Amino acid sequence: MRALMLTSAAAIFAVLPATNGLAQNPPLNLDWSGIYVGGHVGGTWGSTNVQIPAYPANFNISSSSFSGGGQIGANWQASDWLLLGVEGDISAMNLAGSHLSGGPLSERFGARYDLRYSARGRIGIVSDNTLFYATGGWVGTTLDRANFIPLAAGVRSDTLSGWTVGGGIEWAFDPNWIAGVEYMHDGFSRKSFVFNGPTSLNLHDDTVRLRLSYKFGGEAEAPPPPPPPPPPPPPPPPPPPAAVKTFIVFFDFDKSDLTDKAQEVVGEAVRTAKTNGFVKVLVTGHTDTVGSDTYNQALSIRRANSVKDEMVREGLDGNSIAIEGKSFHDPLVPTGPGVREPQNRRAVIDLGG
Repeated sequence: MRALMLTSAAAIFAVLPATNGLAQNPPLNLDWSGIYVGGHVGGTWGSTNVQIPAYPANFNISSSSFSGGGQIGANWQASDWLLLGVEGDISAMNLAGSHLSGGPLSERFGARYDLRYSARGRIGIVSDNTLFYATGGWVGTTLDRANFIPLAAGVRSDTLSGWTVGGGIEWAFDPNWIAGVEYMHDGFSRKSFVFNGPTSLNLHDDTVRLRLSYKFGGEAEAPPPPPPPPPPPPPPPPPPPAAVKTFIVFFDFDKSDLTDKAQEVVGEAVRTAKTNGFVKVLVTGHTDTVGSDTYNQALSIRRANSVKDEMVREGLDGNSIAIEGKSFHDPLVPTGPGVREPQNRRAVIDLGG
């Protein structure tokens, strides 16, 4: 038992300094529900009332002892503020004393108790990581010896039972570790023995103790995850394509070379393309209706090539200039076959086409 007491004391005094900063700790979002085990250490003060009718005598034996042991229990947090629980504990002690018996000269009567144990309910008020509670239930103690001194009529030992009430404060300084201070008052039923005559005794005691418990599954509730970042803004829409700008170059009958006027029109088209950043150019050659389709198809291609060559000469990239020929199938002025219509002998320059 001494080893149990020393172990409990060492564990509590090793951890209690960590509770000094409780006021500065942030809230733990703690759920007190769960099973716990732990140890306690403190002091017990007792008063044993002894009655010896044969003398007659009625006196109290005062005693005190260091006490320490362990506890196991379970809590249920019924709401944000209400806690209900059960707990059992056992403590070792050496609660011993004696008193003049009132009989023969210098005769004394002594009593010694070495174990205390209880089974109790608990009800408390929760304030985040602090618990204020009341407790009460059944208590028992082991009467190690009761005897007259000097020894007469032997030694008596037995188990006493009774009631206990008390209360305490606990602090959860970690989701799993709980420290506290507790007070208990015990009242035991009177016990009768027969020595040379009837003798009875009745014990009342008080205990103040520090306690340390480990609660299983006491992890704090995780804070909610941060909201996701807002989605990036959509990319700006692509710029609208440049509007197609058209220039028309006219040719002499059955010719594909550029006239002076035609060169001026091509030059203007090139300047416009450079200024406005046109990167695509389509040149389409056309003819009038004189001659065969095969001949006019070739002529329309030559006219488109003449315009392309002039545009390249004036600084445009030839890879960006496409050509096509349409013979007489897309006349500007509709006519019958064999008609020399000047407006149909043309090449159309589409910038951005």
